[in-house]
Amino acid sequence: MPVNSLSATPLSLWATYYHIHRAQSISNGEPLLNKQGQPLGPTLTTQDWCRSALEGTVQIADASGFQITYNFAGRGADAQVDCSAFFPKLSANVLEKVNRVRFIASAALYGHGTEGMALVPYRTIAVDRTQIPIGSVIYIPQARGRTVTLPTGDRVIHDGYFFAADVGSAIQGNHIDVFLGTSRHNPFPFITSTPNHPFQAFLVQDPQIAQALHQLHRSPTTK
Repeated sequence: MPVNSLSATPLSLWATYYHIHRAQSISNGEPLLNKQGQPLGPTLTTQDWCRSALEGTVQIADASGFQITYNFAGRGADAQVDCSAFFPKLSANVLEKVNRVRFIASAALYGHGTEGMALVPYRTIAVDRTQIPIGSVIYIPQARGRTVTLPTGDRVIHDGYFFAADVGSAIQGNHIDVFLGTSRHNPFPFITSTPNHPFQAFLVQDPQIAQALHQLHRSPTTK
């Protein structure tokens, strides 16, 4: 993708990262429920359930070893689990939302973000849509030239471009959350997980880049 763009608006952002939580189904655990409150099949330890709810995505191996991805589907009326013991730094408002998370099986390998878009490792960012519109291209100079290891094992050089394709209850204001796929290793120096270390980014208006990233985020169920 080209570095030069038709126009770019400077932004001051701070970043955290998120990844797919991987878990094993257990007997007599906390069930993953759909929006209607019906069990989807897997049952997890309380900690695995809570981490899955916070991340919004979980991969669980079935009896044959095939990984099934479950995604955030909304929230139930009542709390299913008390996750406060695992996330003592979360605000009461965010924690209350985590405790009510419901799930859906996803056709996308890494799950879906908002508006049915597939999550893409090292490309997708979750944003506050009142600050950065969904579908926006964000260029982060500090990401350009960094080596990232894809889930396939391939090592590639990042070009610095990201795509706003997800949201989150804890993502507000100039906070973005970078999706790392199945990795827990953060390869980007700009991700410090604190608002005290903002970095410069650019909201890019370039149809060619936007189209390429939108195609990359197309869900396998999208016609």
